[in-house]
Amino acid sequence: MIQSLSKFFRISLSKGKNIITLREELDHIRHYLVIQSFRFKNKFRYEIKAQPEVLNCLTVKLILQPIVENALYHGIEMMPDEGFIHIAAELRNGLVVITVSDNGLGMSGDMLKNILKGAVKSGGGSGVGVRNVHERIRLYYGREYGLSFESELEEGTTVTVTFPAHDGEDGETVKEGAKSL
Repeated sequence: MIQSLSKFFRISLSKGKNIITLREELDHIRHYLVIQSFRFKNKFRYEIKAQPEVLNCLTVKLILQPIVENALYHGIEMMPDEGFIHIAAELRNGLVVITVSDNGLGMSGDMLKNILKGAVKSGGGSGVGVRNVHERIRLYYGREYGLSFESELEEGTTVTVTFPAHDGEDGETVKEGAKSL
């Protein structure tokens, strides 16, 4: 846990960079989940999968942690059964598409409509975490990108993060099937 905590903070700081590789972002969330599994005493399992060609794509840092934190605190923590979080990253039509799915409590239709407005508050949260992520993605990549949500009460929630696939080399868009380093 100490190693994960150290690596979690190292990636959080990223030498002051606001843009990191998706590989670094996924490592960051992996360390976060290791830390939380100690805190929640193994109340949940998780799986992180990524296509190799997306790992070198650049992303705004710290976009997954607020989403996974919500899955834990609002979806899984109060469940009587074991929770499961699945994170997948893939390249689709020139876009990086990341899905974060949980088998938690889910959200009502009203909650879904208001979540990106920052109007949803439950427990001690401020209600602005995912809205902040959504706005940072839109500011950096454009208004057509960001977060979308699907949820069913008692079934769980899926958050989809979408942004253009760029690897930083000459502003080139990453091609599907490309090799990663």
